[in-house]
Amino acid sequence: MKAGEASNLYRSPSTGNKVLDYASAHSTPLDDKLVAFHARAAEGRQDSRMLSSNAQSQVHGFLARMIGAKRGCSSLPTLHPNHPYDIVFLDANKEGYITYLTTLLDKSPPSSTTGRFLRPGALIIADNVLRSGLVADDSLPLEGEGRSEENWRSHIKAIREFNDACLRNERLETVMLPLWDGVSLLRLKD
Repeated sequence: MKAGEASNLYRSPSTGNKVLDYASAHSTPLDDKLVAFHARAAEGRQDSRMLSSNAQSQVHGFLARMIGAKRGCSSLPTLHPNHPYDIVFLDANKEGYITYLTTLLDKSPPSSTTGRFLRPGALIIADNVLRSGLVADDSLPLEGEGRSEENWRSHIKAIREFNDACLRNERLETVMLPLWDGVSLLRLKD
């Protein structure tokens, strides 16, 4: 919850802000480095409203520690589920999307009926596949996006490569929804 949003839940904006302050004071604090990073990231950005608040980050960190979350690129290859998954949601390092997809497909061989990571017909949802339209339109300006132009170009190139790989892969049925930052729905046919 962001400052000012708690007012929707309580009698007045003043009460909402007091509740938010009280809840923050009675929660394990975020690491100072994360708070400082958030402040730097939000400073002067036109899209700072899209950042998670410190309170939201507390919840994300709490849940990640609770379930033992690890980095996807390093932990995904080591997972061996007892039963294949029905759905996977990708919303991580965009430069890693192709690696995630390759790993998911390699761990779900079409001829295998056991030991698969994804069941036949499973759904892979990939978020941010259009990145504010930048993936589709090279002429859009990158100002105010909070990254260097070189960083953005690399980022956009990786997403385009992922999108192309999904479309070319005969094992996948692909639908890209032009909503928000773009969402792709990928059905594993086998």
